Amino acid sequence: MTQSRKYKPTGESAGDNTEPPRREDAAPAADQAGEVARPSQWIRFLLLLIATLLIAMAALQWADVVEWVDGEWRLNPKREAERDKQIKNIDDAEQYVLLAIAPGYYDCLHCPSKRIYLHTNEVWKYGVTNQGEKQRYTSQYFEQRQLRYHVQLRGTYSQCLVEEKRKLFEYPLLPENLARPDPLKLVLPPGNLQLR
Repeated sequence: MTQSRKYKPTGESAGDNTEPPRREDAAPAADQAGEVARPSQWIRFLLLLIATLLIAMAALQWADVVEWVDGEWRLNPKREAERDKQIKNIDDAEQYVLLAIAPGYYDCLHCPSKRIYLHTNEVWKYGVTNQGEKQRYTSQYFEQRQLRYHVQLRGTYSQCLVEEKRKLFEYPLLPENLARPDPLKLVLPPGNLQLR
């Protein structure tokens, strides 16, 4: 049986924070910590493996999107409809503006005070959508924020993005913005956080 003795530092190491000698049968602290951490590593690995398998099983398979018709492979009708819908969305977009419907204080997403005064028909936000007004916003959204939706351009998604970008960059020169006192002049409309 091993006896442990009281350790009293002497000599050169007397003032430092050296550890007392260990008993021969004592395991190092690093080994003990490693043993505790191992089960959690296995659990993480197992969870990652399960998640990967679920994603792989849910992934769309080739056989799900094609069919054999008149001696050749073709997209199935559901896949063709999805393709046509997505192409139409690219070709059919709107660049819109959200306007204040009444004078008052409106949320400002980038103002230090988080609010700004807008007059009726002043710009709150510019945007682009290929979903249309009804799918992009709810009627409650407009009622709560006292805004109205107005289409400024209909065209391809690319054309609408170009127009939105032009309006965002030119917003600082908009007469309604120039009419504000200098400390309240904005770089972007109150409802736009950034120049996408």
